[in-house]
Amino acid sequence: MKQIFLIVLVIFAYSCKTQQNAMQTVKIANNIELNAKKVYSQGEKIIISLKNTTSEAVSILRPMEKFIYKKEGEQWKRVNVMYCPCDASCPPPPEKQELNQNSNLKIIWDQKEDSCSKERINGVRKTIEKQVDTGIYRLEINYETSAGKRERYYYEFEIK
Repeated sequence: MKQIFLIVLVIFAYSCKTQQNAMQTVKIANNIELNAKKVYSQGEKIIISLKNTTSEAVSILRPMEKFIYKKEGEQWKRVNVMYCPCDASCPPPPEKQELNQNSNLKIIWDQKEDSCSKERINGVRKTIEKQVDTGIYRLEINYETSAGKRERYYYEFEIK
């Protein structure tokens, strides 16, 4: 009897963990579907997919920049994720990306926080990447509807 109970307990615990790591779909307003996991392992790439589910175009604002925040107590602290390496002369990121019907945009983050070293080699500072700690994070998604209304959505996830 104890063995059966133990087997059932192990199966239940495994199914709960599997559900946490499963992809989930969230409807943002009436026009964008977000697909992502709720829990990621430390070091695992965070992949969040956005899809326009309507026939009207939707604009994702500042699509190449990542606005990621870590929860610290009751406050959210911005994680520094740079679009361009330190002192590089990159073109400015696009202000908008149109998502037409059924088109997708993937947002990928390697769980690294960026900073610039103080030392310069040939006038250029090195970009320093550091693995973020475990905890609760959120991604800010800014978008504009075809009617010109600007909206903001936060997707929360955990890094364990």
